[in-house]
Amino acid sequence: MAVRLLTYNLWHGLDGQGLLFFGELEPRKRKLARAQVQIECLRRWSADLLFLQEVNPLFPAAYYYSSQLGKDHISQMDLSGIKLLGFGPPFNLQSGQVILAPKKWRLRSLGGEQLSGDRPANQGLFSFQLRESRYALFGEMEHPSWGRVLLANVHLHHGLEYDNSWNLILNRAVQEGELLESERRILQRQLLKGDVRREKEVNRLLLKIESLSSKYDLVLVAGDFNSSPASPVVRMMHSAGFQDSWLASGQALPGLTWSHQGNEENHAFNDGFQGGFTWDEDAGPESIRGRLLSLAHEAERRPRRIDYLFYRTSHKVLLKTELFTGQSEESDLFGSDHFGLGVIMQKAAN
Repeated sequence: MAVRLLTYNLWHGLDGQGLLFFGELEPRKRKLARAQVQIECLRRWSADLLFLQEVNPLFPAAYYYSSQLGKDHISQMDLSGIKLLGFGPPFNLQSGQVILAPKKWRLRSLGGEQLSGDRPANQGLFSFQLRESRYALFGEMEHPSWGRVLLANVHLHHGLEYDNSWNLILNRAVQEGELLESERRILQRQLLKGDVRREKEVNRLLLKIESLSSKYDLVLVAGDFNSSPASPVVRMMHSAGFQDSWLASGQALPGLTWSHQGNEENHAFNDGFQGGFTWDEDAGPESIRGRLLSLAHEAERRPRRIDYLFYRTSHKVLLKTELFTGQSEESDLFGSDHFGLGVIMQKAAN
């Protein structure tokens, strides 16, 4: 019995700036049209099991998607601000993760695991959150072929990915006398902040999985990892025995789930997003800092695969994978700034 799986970041479309309300990156009418495109495309792909991120506003949207798709759901807030009984500033932010599954599979929540950020935060309809927090949503279900299945829906920190090109830039600046070595070290630490935070988040994720996984025949971990396939974060998942379904299926294509060129209209709106790379302290001349900041924004636009479905099991698995573009056949509008990852998984005969 094949299982159709899909992970998809819905894109909340907020700029991360404001007190009472966060700024909207696109007109309200367009945002509502995107939600309808998402439903249209999700129905067409007809996944059994869905992992959704950036579901906003979480509670009404979770019920809406589950009712429209005829599924049970579980959910976890991750970005919310200050809320009492679901209300409070920013009034348009209540974002989180949702897992949807057929009712007959007895989906059950195992709660959220805070991966990073301040505590206390995100407890039911109450939250007190002044800075970004990240969570994993855990659940379990009973599948007729796989038995007990552990599920984790993940959305890791959004920030710059560091690679050797940044070393070359900083080292050249030192050699040419633009930077002191002490300033280079400060700038390098700042450029590495995103990777360091994501590595800590994955370490907490894996610790939680190891505390639970012995009870299950299959473990599925899906979501937006904000990390490329060669990143330390993905290597950590492999080291923990998880298979990347895209690679395990024998895909020859890169599977770019984040593509400015392929999803140009939504990414043009997203250029107003104020998250990502920021400086904590001044180091080096302003010309160097300005150059690095410009390069960081360019790196954000680099096409890459950052959405994954990892699995771990002792059984042999047959896989097919495809990029879920989420594009309307009628309007050509894309439902999100991400593309999703679709997986068809089947237990192989012994």
